[in-house]
Amino acid sequence: VLDPNQWSVEGTEALDWYYPDRQGRRLAFGRSSGGDELSRLRVMDVDSGATLEEIPHTRACSLAWLPDGSGFYYTRYPAPDTVPVGHAQYHRRVFFHSLGTDPAVDDPVFGEGREPEDWPGVHLSQEGRHLLVSVAVGWTRTDLYLLDRSTGRWTTLVEGEEALYHGELYRGHLYLHTNSTAPNYRLLRVDITDPDRERWREILPEGPDVLESVGIVGGQLFASYLVDATSRLDRFDLDGGSRTRIPLPTLGSLGGLGGEWDGLELFYSFTSFTVPPTV
Repeated sequence: VLDPNQWSVEGTEALDWYYPDRQGRRLAFGRSSGGDELSRLRVMDVDSGATLEEIPHTRACSLAWLPDGSGFYYTRYPAPDTVPVGHAQYHRRVFFHSLGTDPAVDDPVFGEGREPEDWPGVHLSQEGRHLLVSVAVGWTRTDLYLLDRSTGRWTTLVEGEEALYHGELYRGHLYLHTNSTAPNYRLLRVDITDPDRERWREILPEGPDVLESVGIVGGQLFASYLVDATSRLDRFDLDGGSRTRIPLPTLGSLGGLGGEWDGLELFYSFTSFTVPPTV
């Protein structure tokens, strides 16, 4: 689909990141030159290879396609001539882009009034109704905000707490992997129609082993734990029950849990002293 080795004779063009739409018809990707990592977003028609859109100032972009592929939410930096000298890599904001429109007039969605160093990312629910914006504030704090796209109403889920959160929307719920009051991490579930914190439910409690990551694949939870400096992979139902151990090739390190929300396959990477990195 893309071969960066063909982009320049000198071999100085890089593919920074990519996001396919859900139908696989279009691909949004970042391209940069000379190792600067200052991505320029391009949208490509997968069948023809034609470039449909270009948007500058999209370094390390976070992007979420609408279910029908007609547009996407994405993060963008300001044009260098619109901010003080030295601020071009700050003031990251969330915008919405509708395909076929001028990106210069894209609607700003989130970020005005935030600190220049704040780092927002986007995640869209499967049916496209709810947008989750997670904001990294330094390395030890995550603020979370939820937009109901049907009403335009924002809900503040977490703000100002010195804790890390990683959220995933699935079938009317938000699953939160967090170290809030849990140094070894735990998993919480939030009903997004009633997100009051008093009604958050703990699905996977903190234990003696570090809960490194959790993924939702095929309507099930897959949890990676760190146990005595090696990885363990367990499967749960969405309520945190029916625990099943997934055997790994040997003692080693697991990463990159991934798969489709309603798919039948889970993918992960694995490596050890005797096994090269393998998917």
